[in-house]
Amino acid sequence: MGSIPAKGTEKQILYNCIMDSGENFFKAMAFLLGFLFVVNLGFMFVNFFINHNFTFSMPNQTATSTKNTSSDPNFARIPDGCTIKTSRLNNSANTVFSNVRGGIICHFMINDKLPTYTFEFKANVAQNTLERMTIKEYDTDTLIQEARITMDSEPPAGLDVVSVEDFNFDGYQDLKIIDWWGATGNIGYTIWLFNPTTNTFIEHAGLSKLTNPTIIPNTKTISSHSVGGMAGCVYTDQTYSIDTDNNLLLQHEEKQEWNNSTQSLTRSIKTLIDGTFKTSAGTGICGI
Repeated sequence: MGSIPAKGTEKQILYNCIMDSGENFFKAMAFLLGFLFVVNLGFMFVNFFINHNFTFSMPNQTATSTKNTSSDPNFARIPDGCTIKTSRLNNSANTVFSNVRGGIICHFMINDKLPTYTFEFKANVAQNTLERMTIKEYDTDTLIQEARITMDSEPPAGLDVVSVEDFNFDGYQDLKIIDWWGATGNIGYTIWLFNPTTNTFIEHAGLSKLTNPTIIPNTKTISSHSVGGMAGCVYTDQTYSIDTDNNLLLQHEEKQEWNNSTQSLTRSIKTLIDGTFKTSAGTGICGI
């Protein structure tokens, strides 16, 4: 390595230029590395906050991504509905009955202030009917209720075996389970009303006797339609209200029957007006 050139010489001037250029180069490199470090650190902070916010908001997204909503975001929410569990005895060619031998699992939100409930139904394998239900809270698996249920017929294919509806218009969903059905289109259900005091379900004898019960929300009434034969020409239509004690109160009834003595259809109608039934009767009508 050569010696440092003497002052005032051309070699010294060249040496100083080279040293200054090198110093400036290293300063520029240091600045660039520092800038890249700060930028990278900034990206790390941004990613951290994005990930933090996303993770924090996931429970709310889960709660609002289904049709279930709740004022309490801590409640676990999944879509309402039922799944029929598979069974080795399933017969895919059977289009008449639903095969429930493996049991049914359902999830229903009874009220937006309550957690989603899980309903597990056990089956009588030999009869292909449901015979027992267990109800738990979905998010905690806490046992709510166990009960035996009745099902007189194998459930028909194409219909919901288990569903929920508010039969007494109290803001809480009630349980509706197919019990029996007939070739004329008549279907009977076992109706379990939800008791908000005990958070359990109680079978309602009156509602469970109705045929094809249908809720009419705008009038807060329940209709029942039963076909007796003759391609629907023999029938009974009834409309009920339900009081705060869950008593069914008949409001209207139209009944058409076959009269063997006159070989004709007769129709009777009675309607509750101001606490008294007004009745009328006449010849029945069938077809156009």
